[in-house]
Amino acid sequence: MLRVLPVQYPGIRCFAVSHQDITQRKLVEQAVEHSAQHDPLTGLANRRRFEGFLARSWRRGQRAVSPLSLLMIDLDNFKPFNDSYGCHLPVKS
Repeated sequence: MLRVLPVQYPGIRCFAVSHQDITQRKLVEQAVEHSAQHDPLTGLANRRRFEGFLARSWRRGQRAVSPLSLLMIDLDNFKPFNDSYGCHLPVKS
């Protein structure tokens, strides 16, 4: 991050410049964002990410007066897999 600030000095135009490497902080922020929006078991986008994507897509479709399609897939016998390996929350049947 680079900051440039004007400094008052009579008769001379001056600036103070400071630099700070924020690479590590940005990498941590990206990792936190990814873990908040992806399932740790599968790495797939979770419900929070899906709902955000759907809301943005809906608004874009409204602005462009364009239709939006949504395909939902139901996997047979997923409940036993999810109960064994998935989230601690039960799947609603």
